[in-house]
Amino acid sequence: MRPLGELLAAGALGLLAGSAVPVLGALAAAGLTLYFVGAYCAHMRVQDRQLGLWAVSFRLAAAALAGGLYRLLVTGTGGHVVGMRRLPSAIHHRSG
Repeated sequence: MRPLGELLAAGALGLLAGSAVPVLGALAAAGLTLYFVGAYCAHMRVQDRQLGLWAVSFRLAAAALAGGLYRLLVTGTGGHVVGMRRLPSAIHHRSG
């Protein structure tokens, strides 16, 4: 069980470091998501259906992955600026 705890701790540290290095944060979030998928498979193999804490942890890891990818792919490229400039005119056009 010790290597699993070390992987979890490394993922958490990677998420913290992701605020300074976005690529590292996205990779850590992807690793944690895979970690929790593996945990789900292990629970299903032994037919343990008590997944309350797993569900919360998996959703947090998946949200961190989505946020990290958004930060890398949209915010880092300036795509959000273009979208925000077009948004008011699109709203005005559809409401009128």
